[in-house]
Amino acid sequence: MESGAVGTHDSFLPPLPPRQPVSEPEFAAKLPGGTGAWRFYVLSAVGLLAVFVPFPANGALDVPVGHIVRLLVSRAPLLTDALVLLLCLYGVASAIHRRWKKKPTARTWVVIMQLLALTIAVLHVSGRLPQELTASSMVPFLWNEIAAKVAWLIPLGSLAVACLVGFGFLEFCGVLLDPVMRAVFRTPGRAVVDAATSFFGSYAVGIMVTDNVYRSGGYTARDAAIMATGFSTVSMSFMVVVIRALDLEHLALPFFTATVLSTLLATIVTVRIPPLSRVSTDFYEHADALPDTVVYTSRFQAAWRTALRVLDAAPGCHLVMWHFLRGAVCMAARVIPGILAVGTLALLVARHTPVFEWLGYFFVPVAWAVRLPEPVLAGEALAAGLAEMALAGWAVGAHDSVVLRFVVGVASISGVVFFSGVVPCVLASKIPLSIRDMVIVWLQRVVFTVFLVTPFANLYLVAPLV
Repeated sequence: MESGAVGTHDSFLPPLPPRQPVSEPEFAAKLPGGTGAWRFYVLSAVGLLAVFVPFPANGALDVPVGHIVRLLVSRAPLLTDALVLLLCLYGVASAIHRRWKKKPTARTWVVIMQLLALTIAVLHVSGRLPQELTASSMVPFLWNEIAAKVAWLIPLGSLAVACLVGFGFLEFCGVLLDPVMRAVFRTPGRAVVDAATSFFGSYAVGIMVTDNVYRSGGYTARDAAIMATGFSTVSMSFMVVVIRALDLEHLALPFFTATVLSTLLATIVTVRIPPLSRVSTDFYEHADALPDTVVYTSRFQAAWRTALRVLDAAPGCHLVMWHFLRGAVCMAARVIPGILAVGTLALLVARHTPVFEWLGYFFVPVAWAVRLPEPVLAGEALAAGLAEMALAGWAVGAHDSVVLRFVVGVASISGVVFFSGVVPCVLASKIPLSIRDMVIVWLQRVVFTVFLVTPFANLYLVAPLV
């Protein structure tokens, strides 16, 4: 949506300054305990703890950043509302004043959507929303469950991302895991940090990492597209919400297992077929491609030396943190209006038009082929997940069939793409994906997941009861 903008001032999470090359002999003698290496250990540990280590607190399973966000949203609602409103206002101002290099219609479209989001935000905060938009599944849901949390999550998450990206950990994992990631997912090894950030932290934070690495020359356009549509799923904490909505608490472990496996396997398949397989392998136009590390000795030593180079070139911690935080605010000013505007329109379409019902007919033969109960209902539920992932679970949450609830729940998560969350994040980035391509990838992933998970559900959920 905003790929027509130029200039670094309007890009969120701008890449760090170019790193100066350092000769191999200079680092060959360095040991892990050498001067300055503490930043790698300490800051990597902080970043990992912040977004990768979930623990229960106040009845919720989440990572530390997620718990902080929950605390801010619940304890400071007025501050949260003000933050969302200010981000929408900043989004409008930046869209109007930004320089554009493409058609004027692109700017017009962006400004209209930003103004729509600002209008929705003002009406919500003032309590003057039209009655149609006050339903619990409409603007209040988008505001309380998505926009309010993402408004805090992106800035706070950017500090954790800075710890993982700015001081060598990303490159360390990239060199170490490059053979595995390229063979399985056709992405560089550094993508493993990106993928884990989405799963344990949030799709919004994961897309931040993807966009930053892409614009820094670490991903090709295809790599970035794969990461955005293959790994930017909801976090573990939101999976718990889905499980409760589907009344599947007693099947939490099989649900988590099926979700993770189906998400990964669907990605393995979709990266090898159009449209992802046809995405350009060019690097971002304003970035110098990061060269692959040539491994002469052990891969671990090569990974460590690569991390040391990044660490040596990194500026002070406070500069890196400020750099990422400033960029995150710019990102949030694009993502939040997208969630409110695009999300509201998608929910209105799902509620008042037969569009998603028609789309659901596409899944009826699939549901019938795998013998899902009530194929028409299953198709409508799966299609509703494109508007908002939670709608799929709501559609079948009260159904008697545990298999139907299980399959729809897993497919809604492994589909990754949905209009009230992932789509606005991708459109706000430089990742070269159109809405059409994202919808096609979503269709592929959902169909594959239904074929994969339904036999598993019938075998392990129904057979033991017979």
